[in-house]
Amino acid sequence: MNGKVNTGSNGSSENKKNKDPVHLFSSWCKKCGICIAICPKKVLERGPEGYPYAARPEDCILCGMCDIHCPDYAITLRKKDKDKDKDEEAEHEEAK
Repeated sequence: MNGKVNTGSNGSSENKKNKDPVHLFSSWCKKCGICIAICPKKVLERGPEGYPYAARPEDCILCGMCDIHCPDYAITLRKKDKDKDKDEEAEHEEAK
């Protein structure tokens, strides 16, 4: 495993690029469940292999609680596509 594996929508490991806002480095994760417990929107669930995954990615508010509280730095967050589009629009407006 390369350490940069997302867990898919069913919690299984997959190497393909995933659009979930939560990115898990499964080789760093010890499956403690802190991220699952701390998520205010209950986005995360434990998959069949024990790794957390974004069961409801559309509910993620990008608060960063899972990222901040992960003792192994195994979680990062990515902006949602709509946020990326807004950022690109703002950059384009600034360039004018």
